[in-house]
Amino acid sequence: MRCGATATELRGAFNDWETGQTMCSMRFEQPQLAGRCPSDIAHEMVRRLKNAAHYDVDVNLGFNPLTANTILVIGKGTGDCERTSGESWSQRLGAELMSRYTLVDRGELDHLIEEQRLDMADGAFADSDVIEAGKMLGAEAMLFGEVQCRVGKTIADAKLISTSTGAALWTAHSENASAAKMAEYILHEINALGN
Repeated sequence: MRCGATATELRGAFNDWETGQTMCSMRFEQPQLAGRCPSDIAHEMVRRLKNAAHYDVDVNLGFNPLTANTILVIGKGTGDCERTSGESWSQRLGAELMSRYTLVDRGELDHLIEEQRLDMADGAFADSDVIEAGKMLGAEAMLFGEVQCRVGKTIADAKLISTSTGAALWTAHSENASAAKMAEYILHEINALGN
């Protein structure tokens, strides 16, 4: 790419030299790219990296957080700042937690909900109905995730709710953390209880 050239999209990433793991990735779109030189784009990437490098994760454990082994993931929200949907982000969080939990297939829940909706006169489906459906599919807990992009920050909230008691087994809140980073903190807190 040269100065004055235009492009519809440019992606860049910073990777760890030793492991090759992506540490930060960014996407530029028009009109952000219009006529910008590669050095200008590199400086903008560094500026964004400095702003995005800070993240916060807060995990709160409930009274008995180790009671569930099988979970079903439900995601919502407008999605993160990288345009990953709230559903996809939450599913990724669930996948990252698979060292601790067994995931119940979300497709089965969608099928069950559709059958239930046909039987309901008004078609309304409350969160308690989703929890009951998850329980029918063998989930001991429901992982509810909500992800939004606010003022350039990815804000994510997750909670694991017992399908038998309705109690929160744990909750987590993060700003600018990936699903993998949030899962790392959650697993650290849970594993500390077992030691």
